[in-house]
Amino acid sequence: MKHQGIELTDEQNFAVDCITKGGDTTIQAPAGSGKTFLLKAASTELKKSRMKGSYISFNRAIANEAKATFPSNVECRTSHSLAFGREGYKYKHRFKKLTGGSLAKIMDIGETEQYPTKATKGYLILDTIRKFCYSQDREITSKNMPYIPKKLKDDTILNFWYKDIPIQANKVWEEMINVKSDMPVTHDMYLKLWALNYPFIQKDFIMIDESQDSNPVLIGIVNDQEHAQKIWVGDKYQQIYQWRGATNAMDMMNTANKANISQSFRFGQSVAEVANNILQMYTPEEEKPIIIKGNINRNTKVEQIEGCPDAVICRTNAGIITNVFKYIGLNKKVYIQNSNNLISLINGIKKLQSGKKAITPDLALFSNWTEVLEFIETDEGHQLKRIIKLVENYGTDTLLKLLKKTETSMKKADVSIITGHASKGLEWSKVKLDNDFLYPEKGTKLSAGEINILYVSATRALDVLDITDCLAANVQTVLKLNS
Repeated sequence: MKHQGIELTDEQNFAVDCITKGGDTTIQAPAGSGKTFLLKAASTELKKSRMKGSYISFNRAIANEAKATFPSNVECRTSHSLAFGREGYKYKHRFKKLTGGSLAKIMDIGETEQYPTKATKGYLILDTIRKFCYSQDREITSKNMPYIPKKLKDDTILNFWYKDIPIQANKVWEEMINVKSDMPVTHDMYLKLWALNYPFIQKDFIMIDESQDSNPVLIGIVNDQEHAQKIWVGDKYQQIYQWRGATNAMDMMNTANKANISQSFRFGQSVAEVANNILQMYTPEEEKPIIIKGNINRNTKVEQIEGCPDAVICRTNAGIITNVFKYIGLNKKVYIQNSNNLISLINGIKKLQSGKKAITPDLALFSNWTEVLEFIETDEGHQLKRIIKLVENYGTDTLLKLLKKTETSMKKADVSIITGHASKGLEWSKVKLDNDFLYPEKGTKLSAGEINILYVSATRALDVLDITDCLAANVQTVLKLNS
């Protein structure tokens, strides 16, 4: 079969056949395998039977691109776009930023003396509502509360929080959904409200791209469309948004039809081998990931990059800052994504060091700097430790000046320094992986999230991948160390 003049592979033809014969279908496909192209080919075949469908993408840019290229029988939207037409339009004048501090000012959120600040309580309430919005739950309870490190507060305070926060979160939620209120709302709020009202999607089939990143609320909405054929397409090993409430739909769906794609068109065999080593050696034996095949027409190399890479991918914010120092020191123009988040984090550290309270979410639960220093020495505090050490070595003012030297656009920069999470969906000619990715030490195993973020980062390169400094991606070396 050909689509747009391109001959489909045997695996792609099988996947299209699974879809056109009817029945719900799950398609597992690796990075760079042309998932959207496959769905277009299937949609074209379904059009011959006068079937109408919905293509749902979480990303607005992808949905807009799909609108221009999918056949006319398919409506391409984001889940939020679908919900806006049913519920969101009622609140269109209320999409304003709402922080923990501003919530505490505009609404009575109850007793605040047992919290570090009023803003901290406000943040906990908003984060509870956010988690509720991502879930299939029909009411807010303590299970929707954000994770709170047990070593941060004593049991008496924690028990009070777990009783108090859901009560206040329900009050704020009721105010949010009140069409006569002026309370600021988020886009996730009206998506959840749409889900609670048992929506009906009047289509013959529904295609969910990047299904591994679907959160429970979207999965619930789609599964409730019993009249429609469901087609879930994604890569279970690119599921990296657990913190955002995503649930790996690729593992959850027990569909009538299943297809596997092994061919990637983004990179050559050398990068495919790096990806295969990560998945085959780090994932549990019972998983048996599909062996990815590289593009024989791409001579991608795995070697040290001489000079400046197009992108450096890091696991942590500390890795970002370390590389900003390095490349600005080499007189390179540097771009980092979401620099405002890093600036906010460092400003929060600066406040805590000076005896004030921080309101940035990463630090909102700490009452003082001593609590931070104690916390980073625990297993739970490991993630913050490296950036705290950078602050101690260089000082907050130096780091803030450094971040303000970065470019505002990727196009203006010589090198983009980016986290693995932010790199998903992107690609560059020359990519270097930083040394801050985790690898299993003897007798330990990596979590699925750590394996996936390493795999995603290692599959962004088109021409050259540099893993010289990234021990985690040098899987054979790790295995020798652990033998």
